[in-house]
Amino acid sequence: VDTRLTRTVKHIYALNASDSFNSDRERVGVGVRALVNGYWGFSACPSVDTTNIDRLAREAVSQARVNAKAPPRVTDLGQYPAVQGTWSTPVQIDPFEVSIEEKIDFIRYWGDYAEQQGVLLSNQSCWLRFYREERTVATSDGGCFTQTLYETGGNIEFGSGDYNNVEAKIQGLQTSGRGWEVFLDARIPEQLATGKTRLKAIDTLQKQANASHVGRYTLVCDGTTMANLLDQTLGIATQLDRALGFEANAGGTTYIDDPLAMIGHLQVAAPPVTVTANRTAPTQLATVKWDDEGVESQPFTLVTEGILADFQTTREQASWLGPYYHTKGRPIRSNGCAAAEDATYITMQH
Repeated sequence: VDTRLTRTVKHIYALNASDSFNSDRERVGVGVRALVNGYWGFSACPSVDTTNIDRLAREAVSQARVNAKAPPRVTDLGQYPAVQGTWSTPVQIDPFEVSIEEKIDFIRYWGDYAEQQGVLLSNQSCWLRFYREERTVATSDGGCFTQTLYETGGNIEFGSGDYNNVEAKIQGLQTSGRGWEVFLDARIPEQLATGKTRLKAIDTLQKQANASHVGRYTLVCDGTTMANLLDQTLGIATQLDRALGFEANAGGTTYIDDPLAMIGHLQVAAPPVTVTANRTAPTQLATVKWDDEGVESQPFTLVTEGILADFQTTREQASWLGPYYHTKGRPIRSNGCAAAEDATYITMQH
């Protein structure tokens, strides 16, 4: 049995015409997951009232027992140390300690400064977003740990009447596991000061692109574009539950449809490509100390020189690749990919 409690706070501050507005939301929840005879049951509610937890536990066990009427199955969760501790995303400045007035003043200042530089912020495309989730997990094997996760990011776009239908974006504001320092490090005034020069360059490039011909060209991608390409080609494909067809009627399937036959053999990219998954990298959105099953994060290689080398897994899923790990002399260990949006969602591989 495992129980998760979460408290999630989201703040959004946006430019709206000549003024600004903010949206503050808070959500709490508790969820209980139980394993009975190889089958899971889950129950949750958007409240942390302690009187509900016993009821949720009974409901989760009852649901698991009903599911266990299906053909017998063995669920091997492996042996892992019971985690005890706390961890927090290492932000420099907690964005929730910065006053609402200061955040709104920043937005207004950027708008005024942009106008002085001959450009205008887009009223529909300028916003700041802050996210904090306090997540506590307790397990029947003695584990109990709490993590506080932060996400900070925004979008600031600007244009000029001198270049119709051309807009530029302030760089360095992509949502990441950081704090208020995101907006200080981006050097927004400096970028706005060169705004008209950037708009002119974009306008020139667009006109050249319209006159280009079909052929092979060198393509330079920014980090966001590369992340999207990787997600849609190899990220989704290496989710083990998808590869086995368990999400066929939900998230979908993948071209890697026979994991044990394909792992270690299937070429999924060109030989120069090696892909390492890493939930320990500083400032990244997936970074945690432990996943939702208490498995400590560590990097693992999904693709080695173009060849499929591993999958994203949870504790239960790791044993499904046991035969392959045995041939390679590798321990059967979850890659720490168990997660959920918050406590009201069941833990799955993400």
